[in-house]
Amino acid sequence: MARQLRGRSRGVAIGAVLVAMATLPRAARAGDAEELRILAATPDGALDAFVAFENGNVMECGLAKVGAKPPPGETTTVVKATCTEESGRLRPLEKWTWPAGTTQVSALRPFDEAAAGKTARIGMDVETYLQRIEVMQGGQWVVARPIEGDVPSLDGAIRSKDRVLLRVAFGEQLNDWHEVWSVTDAELAGAPARRAAARQDAREATARMREHRAKGTGVFAPAPAGTPKDKWEKRRRHGIATFIHKWEITAAYGPLDAGDQRDAFWLLGWFDWPQRHFEAMRLYSGLQRRDAAGAAAVLADLEKDPDTRALAAFLKATPDHLRGLPDIWQATDESLRALGNDQLLWLHRREWAEAGYHFSDPAVAAYFALIPGSAPMPDKRWKKLTADPAFLKDPDAPLVAPAAPQSMKKDGLAAILRAERARGLAKPSL
Repeated sequence: MARQLRGRSRGVAIGAVLVAMATLPRAARAGDAEELRILAATPDGALDAFVAFENGNVMECGLAKVGAKPPPGETTTVVKATCTEESGRLRPLEKWTWPAGTTQVSALRPFDEAAAGKTARIGMDVETYLQRIEVMQGGQWVVARPIEGDVPSLDGAIRSKDRVLLRVAFGEQLNDWHEVWSVTDAELAGAPARRAAARQDAREATARMREHRAKGTGVFAPAPAGTPKDKWEKRRRHGIATFIHKWEITAAYGPLDAGDQRDAFWLLGWFDWPQRHFEAMRLYSGLQRRDAAGAAAVLADLEKDPDTRALAAFLKATPDHLRGLPDIWQATDESLRALGNDQLLWLHRREWAEAGYHFSDPAVAAYFALIPGSAPMPDKRWKKLTADPAFLKDPDAPLVAPAAPQSMKKDGLAAILRAERARGLAKPSL
């Protein structure tokens, strides 16, 4: 069963695809818990040392090709190793035994777990929420490429003379597996050129969409006879979304300028969805910080166009309250000193929103409804919670209690509470 979890098929978003590094010969048998663990790799990223488990038992270990795509039923294994004691217990990698003549073993380097987040990391564009691979170079984080499809966790890295190897982890039902991704120095140097190409592609695509709009063709054509209106609208939204994604890919490499955002907003203006409004708000607030005059000019253009007038009104009326605020893991006494009172208030509200609390202020509730993944707890549960006088007296108590589900955040929330007390601020209202 070796390498059965290699490169499990995952959902793929539109645009430049981050290619999986291998394939899965067969589907896992129902009920089997399978794991593929990668311990080391050669510096050129050609081979890795793996161990495959089924239901907790070691089934195979050895060297395998990274990126190989074997025919169904075959394996990527190059050399099999003996990696267990007689009891079946897994040995450390350095105590594996290999067939005579195996030469590649001496080149193996173990993945450094501490390097994950220092040498390389999985970052995120704060405006589009598209995640990406970033590599530390010259004392700063440099974008290597966007991540399309499922986003793994990064749990190890190897820095060699011409590349960084990333060990990434995926999970799916009973299955867990590692993959090895490689970012070469040449690829990193080529990132600006790839951004320029993505930008040109997005510009040309948006120009085509504007032309379709003017002519009433393509996704802007009337629904064909017999086609339900909602089905046609769904097709139109899907078509427009593919072009928005081209701008998201561009933004993942670096911020969009005012001209780019005019095009992106024209596309976003066709969606009356909270998540798209949030994306537009993030893009606009970022532009305001970088180019206030450019942002004002973009907003004026949006107001003139009937297709984007509603979006302009939304952007004008909706400040991005959480922009630039530390997340809960960064909320320390020191980091909070630089915040204004209103920012501290919104940071506190965010913790309540993440816990599912409801807000009676319509503007506050509407703001948090925009944020992807934010959802108030069910009404029945909320009514039960607010029927408790102790909760109404101190809504923070359930979040800082050691046994609470949110207790991992208690240090950050405790820092917020200390800052409020020091400034004599009242808590937010529910």
